[in-house]
Amino acid sequence: MLKVGQKAEVEITGYSAEGLGVCRVEGCAVFVPNAIRGEICEISVTHVSRNSAHGKIERIIRSSPHRIPRACPAAKLCGGCQYHHMDYAEELSAKAQKVTDALTRIGGQSLPEQAAGAALACRDGSQPSAPSGEAAGAALACRDGSQPSAPSGEAAGVVPARRDGSQPSAPSGEAAGVALARSGEHCSPWESAPSGVTVRGEGVVPITGAVEQNA
Repeated sequence: MLKVGQKAEVEITGYSAEGLGVCRVEGCAVFVPNAIRGEICEISVTHVSRNSAHGKIERIIRSSPHRIPRACPAAKLCGGCQYHHMDYAEELSAKAQKVTDALTRIGGQSLPEQAAGAALACRDGSQPSAPSGEAAGAALACRDGSQPSAPSGEAAGVVPARRDGSQPSAPSGEAAGVALARSGEHCSPWESAPSGVTVRGEGVVPITGAVEQNA
C-alpha cells in the first residue's frame, strides 16, 4: 500500500484524460503533473486513494526530447495549460491518445492505429494550415466573401434601429430607468402607462400605494 511522502523512481508510460503523466508504483497507477511520456523521474506520493494515487516530480533523471521551456511563467502554477511543458507534436499525440482511450475503453469501439501526432486532413486530402498574422484573429467572412469590420466611434455603441430605419434616442431623466417600448419604439409619455407606474411631465415614474395625480 502506497503512503503519502513515499518516493520512487518511475517511468512515465502515458497520459490521463486531464494531461497528467501516468506511471505505476507497486502496481498502483500514479498520476504526475508536468511529466512527459518516456521520462524517468523520481517522484513523491502526495495523495493516495483506493484505486490510484497522485504524485509530484522531485527530480527528472532522464528528460524527454519533447520537453520545452514554458512560454508562460504562470503555466505550472495556474493549472490551465496541461501541455505547456511539451512540444506540439507530443501535445497532438497526447490528445490523440485521449480520444482513442475514450472511444475504445468507454465507447467499446475498435479503431485502427493512427500515426502519433497525425493531423486530420481536409476533405480534399490536403493538410490544414494554422492561420498567421492578421488572419489568425480574422472573423467569419460575410456571405459575399468580404470580412466584416468592427464598428468604430459612435457606431460602436449603436442600438438596434426602429422598423422605419431611424435610431431611437436614449431616454433621459427619470425615464432612463423605465424605458418602455412598443414594437421597437419608445412610447409617448402621454400614452397609457402599465399598472404600477404614473406619468409625470416627460418621465415615467414607478409608484407605490395610492394612485398619484399627474403634476
